Amino acid sequence: MRIRTVLLAAVLAAVTAAGLPITASTAHAVGDDLVCTQQQTADYNPPLRLGLPRPQHATVTGDVGTCADLSGSTPYVVSGSYTGSVDGNLSCLAGSGSGTLHFTWNLSDGTHDTSTVALDVVERGVIVAHVTSGRFTGDTVPDAYILDPSLHLLDCAGPTGLASLMQTGTLTFATV
Repeated sequence: MRIRTVLLAAVLAAVTAAGLPITASTAHAVGDDLVCTQQQTADYNPPLRLGLPRPQHATVTGDVGTCADLSGSTPYVVSGSYTGSVDGNLSCLAGSGSGTLHFTWNLSDGTHDTSTVALDVVERGVIVAHVTSGRFTGDTVPDAYILDPSLHLLDCAGPTGLASLMQTGTLTFATV
């Protein structure tokens, strides 16, 4: 699935740069309803540290850039943003928790739509996500929320810990 998503993202970038239209038939061949660029930030309180997981609250925000809405729905998604939070017992190397993200989508006709995504942290940095309400209900969000604090061990071991983590990448909503 990851290779297909990366390939689709590369095709999306090339097609968008060329100014060509993206059709819904592409999605059904791959199983993706939506593929977008994204930038996500998680702010941890208290900051993540090395050692045993401890109670944490993370506030998550994201900007969703260029999108290929391959679901066949009209009006289609062109961009969006999201906010949410995750609570659990976390450290830079282990942990578990759960949370919710609330998406606001900008649509092609100038209107807006929403989605709610439930998150479950199942291991260090890996979050299983699925859409529970709104646009794309029932879809999964594979590889979208992998914020791996173990890649920032110097910050985790430092005197203040890891207070914030930012990533850019691809956001995918896929049919199950």
